[in-house]
Amino acid sequence: IGWKKLINIYGRIKMGKSSVSISEECISYIIDNLEEGNTILELGSGEGTVKLSNHFKMISIENQPEWQDKFSENTTYINVPDRLYEKDDISWWNKTIADFKVLDGFEDTGWYNPEVLLNQLPDKNDYDLILVDGPGGYLGRSGFLKYIEHFNTDVPIIIDDIYRVPENLMANILSEKLKKELIILADGCTGVIG
Repeated sequence: IGWKKLINIYGRIKMGKSSVSISEECISYIIDNLEEGNTILELGSGEGTVKLSNHFKMISIENQPEWQDKFSENTTYINVPDRLYEKDDISWWNKTIADFKVLDGFEDTGWYNPEVLLNQLPDKNDYDLILVDGPGGYLGRSGFLKYIEHFNTDVPIIIDDIYRVPENLMANILSEKLKKELIILADGCTGVIG
């Protein structure tokens, strides 16, 4: 067996900090705290999607072509392109530079293209939990803060990868903004708000 194959197998087994997938603790937390058959809106998809789809309806927002429709047997996908921030021309945000505060403290280079995503989001009453595990780290996730009014903040929100500074910052800002406690699971990678 080649070393690349071993790394791929190890990455699938060990989820969390050493993997792009959510941790087993995160999966267990969701299974233990969300009613079977409920719906999860997840930003990003991966190996955890398959495990969760055995218990829940999944709606996955995905920008990476290699993950789009990958687990479509049990998951509804919203496939959207990403969009890089154009710091000199932010007209696509319909905001002035003074209002462009979501990037403060973040080094994000983009997010899901809001022009494509926002009109495809499910109704706020059509999901029971939000799992933020995307877009990938090369873009950043602060766009979720920018467009938070388009999401149901009355449901629990789980932020993956909070051991990284931007995700930790986002989880703390959300907790404060929503006036809800931030709980960090024992894995050290998962933050739960609500």
